[in-house]
Order: sequence, then structure tokens, then C-alpha cells
Amino acid sequence: MKNKISIILIIIAFFIASHSISYAEGDMIGKIKDSYASIKDIKGLFEQTNNIGGKSKTFEAAFYIKIPKKMSWRYEGVGAQEVYINNSNIVFYQPKYKQAYVSTYNQSTSGLKELTLLEGFSDVEKNYIIKEMDGFVRLTPSTSDSKVNYIEVYPSNGKFPVEKIVISGKDENNITIKIKTASINSGIADSLFVFDPPNGTTLLDQ
Repeated sequence: MKNKISIILIIIAFFIASHSISYAEGDMIGKIKDSYASIKDIKGLFEQTNNIGGKSKTFEAAFYIKIPKKMSWRYEGVGAQEVYINNSNIVFYQPKYKQAYVSTYNQSTSGLKELTLLEGFSDVEKNYIIKEMDGFVRLTPSTSDSKVNYIEVYPSNGKFPVEKIVISGKDENNITIKIKTASINSGIADSLFVFDPPNGTTLLDQ
């Protein structure tokens, strides 16, 4: 479960952190940053394709973001999973097994080292090499201990500033996220980011 979800946290973290990044780069990434300036919340659907060792799997999920530190997304279909992040708390819920993993959302969280990239985006020039390519921006970690080779951000011509994000992982787990629909500033309720365990759910601390 974590292998699929933790890397998505990097992507959602980019959505949240982009509005506060101070860029000295070219026009493309500046436009993305400017587009986020007025965003308070986002909800929509994304399609995720995992390519591991030449084998691809595709998932769909609904996502909800309330800046600065509230996130939730729910994978649909076989292997449905839900994630809730509310400030310093994070919950991974598996409906099929009626169990939820509860943990603390911070840099030292065991098994979630990738989350340190969240703080990295707020100082992106120091932690990443930024290069504007033909139609996308590539962020390459400036240190060798990252689990990510690079992140590619493809801007959108619509109201929502990002169309697609690609992550190349050092574990040969390459992930593509395509935003299918997105609604901005619809007034998402805080209760959406609070996990209310159904009867019979086992809570496991991590």
C-alpha cells in the first residue's frame, strides 16, 4: 500500500506547496506558481499509471486538497484505498481489510522518507535543479539520497495549472499522474479530511 501512496504524497505536496515557492526560473514555471496564488482548495479526479519493470497498472482516484495542510484521496475499484492528512496526522485506510494505519505526518515518519520532499518544495532552488524543457519543467533532486530520479511537471492551458506529473523513481517505479477533472475554490468542508472509522475497523499505530 505505501509504495503506491507515499510517492503520490510527493505529487499532492507539489500542488500544496507551489503557491508559496519563489521562482527565479523561466516563464513556464512562473506561470504555474502565479496560477496557484489564488487557490484555497482543489478537488477532482486523477488517473495514475504505475510502470514497474515494464508492467503497467492504472488506477483512478478522487482527490481533495485544502491549503496548507489538508489532503485526502480515494482510490477506486479493486484494491480501493483511502488516505487522510489533517495537519500532523495521516491515516491509510483499507476498506477491504477493515483496517487503518494511523501515523504522524512529519519528516521523521517511519517508512515515509519521501515526505521530506514536501519541505523541499518550499526551498526548491536549494534542493532541486530546475530545468525548463520542451513543454514541461524537470525537477532533479540535488542530493543522491532521494528515492526520486526526477519529477516532470506539465502545465495546463486550463484554469487548473497542472495537466500531468511524471515521477521517475530509483526503484524503477515510474508513475504518471494525469489530472482528469479539477474544481478550484469550491469550499471544501474540513470534515472531509477527518477519518471516521466504520464499525469494525481496526486501527493500527505506526
